[in-house]
Amino acid sequence: MQIDEYNLTKESTLVPIHEDELNQEEIRWFRAELKAIAGLNPYGGQILELRWGPTWRDPMSTADTIKYLDFVHNGVELGERRHFIEIWRSPEFLERSGRYQIVTRQDEDGEKLLKELPPHGCYDYFLRLETRNLTYHPLDREALEVCQLLWQYEQVPQNQRDAMERADAERERRWLINHQRQQSSRVQFGVFPAHLIN
Repeated sequence: MQIDEYNLTKESTLVPIHEDELNQEEIRWFRAELKAIAGLNPYGGQILELRWGPTWRDPMSTADTIKYLDFVHNGVELGERRHFIEIWRSPEFLERSGRYQIVTRQDEDGEKLLKELPPHGCYDYFLRLETRNLTYHPLDREALEVCQLLWQYEQVPQNQRDAMERADAERERRWLINHQRQQSSRVQFGVFPAHLIN
């Protein structure tokens, strides 16, 4: 199924698309595959959950707005036309993160944004499914492969992930140094004094 992007010059695109308008068989298949990849949490919910951006409302928000809001048009909230994967976080993880140490957080208007520490954990953003040119990506094997690779990376202990990122940063630093050296080796001799050339 092709999902058109919002187009401010095309009014017909500026309406919410609800999940029940999508291919339900495809959604059930993808959710089952996510369950096979990551399993269930101790409370029986999937660890990786599929969310439909245009209409998904975060149960941990007290604002009752679309979690993946793109913009509001004529008073209608229009969420991103993307599938999102969310990851379950345990109450222990949330407590360690300090995220819910403050019972509520407030935005600039003083509106309460978060609820109390959830006893069964909650879901966080994990992955946005979209193409390289930042458009809608269908629920297919390619999207599933990306989920699987990211899940495998999530299983790597944090200290090993940090080491991999440092190694990547070092490789990039060395590439930049080599690139600069190659650029500076293209010397135009007329620029230098004669005694430095000989």
